[in-house]
Parts: sequence; structure tokens; C-alpha cells
Amino acid sequence: MTAKARQLLVEERLDAIRQLLAAVHAPAALLRSRRNFAWATLGGQNHVVLADEDGVAALLVTPTDAVVLTAVNEAGRIRDEELDRLPITVVALPWH
Repeated sequence: MTAKARQLLVEERLDAIRQLLAAVHAPAALLRSRRNFAWATLGGQNHVVLADEDGVAALLVTPTDAVVLTAVNEAGRIRDEELDRLPITVVALPWH
């Protein structure tokens, strides 16, 4: 799959989440589980430990933004390896 095709599919999935938010009048959705993060990013991995259901990065989707919240020590890897060229911003948070 090309980077452009992945980007378009991720945008479709983010739009689907936004439609659900509007339907239930929710301000945002926070996807923390590995499977939900992978679905929304079309294969992005947000985990370090395979045994954990939740990853080290959470995808926050609002009606206008898509932001990954993760610890500063994981931010670069997530941005470069898992979200390359996707319409998602990475916000690095203190790990402590």
C-alpha cells in the first residue's frame, strides 16, 4: 500500500470516528487499546510490551483534530515509525 493510500484510508477512519462523536454528542474519543490504535492508523503500533492491551500512546480524536498523546521517550518513534505522513499530530508528555 502506498503512503498516499494509507493516508486517505486513515482520514476516512478519522471521519468515521467524528461522525460517531457527532451522533452521540461526545466531545472526543480516546483510543488507547492496541487494536483500536492499529485500526484507526491502519496498522500503527502503540505498544512496547506485547502482553499489554493498552499501548504507550493514545489517539485523541475531536471534531477538528487527531492527536497522539505519548511519553516524551516514545514520541519520536511513534511519529516517525507509526504515523509517518498521517494527518495526526504527536504531543510528547513527561514520562514521570
